[in-house]
Amino acid sequence: MESRQNERGLALLRMIYGAWLLRGAFLYVVWHPWPWISKLGVMGGAEVLAGHALRHPLGGVRSMVQQFLLPHPELYTGSLLVLGLIAGVSLTFGLLTIPGALLAVILLLHDVFIGYYQAEPHPTLLVFRGAVLLVVMLTRAGRFWGVDALLARGSPRSWLW
Repeated sequence: MESRQNERGLALLRMIYGAWLLRGAFLYVVWHPWPWISKLGVMGGAEVLAGHALRHPLGGVRSMVQQFLLPHPELYTGSLLVLGLIAGVSLTFGLLTIPGALLAVILLLHDVFIGYYQAEPHPTLLVFRGAVLLVVMLTRAGRFWGVDALLARGSPRSWLW
């Protein structure tokens, strides 16, 4: 009986995190007339991000921002939006939970390396988000209250669910 309560708790944690990702993606779509509009222009401009990139301690991040992100803001913004939608749907509905959590890890790494200069999330929040995603992946939380439970009947040892 206690293991079912644990599974319910983990599934609820997965669903809340997925809904939080979906909320962020939908808010972006609602507040901008076209989803591919440059997030750089909305959040202070490319000049501010370029200034932050020059002071970034990691040279790889600095060069990536200067060579990829600044010249292609629509691709950058669109890819974040699509990743957020896919990861949010995956975690909310328990559909291919492991790949969805991995996409959410990519978004988390974005917040650690790039997004830190745009929104400055608290480091404790970043660690908490990482821990939630790790728990969701290791416990295969999509197998309770999710589509992964149906998929696991046919192939219970798959790494996708």
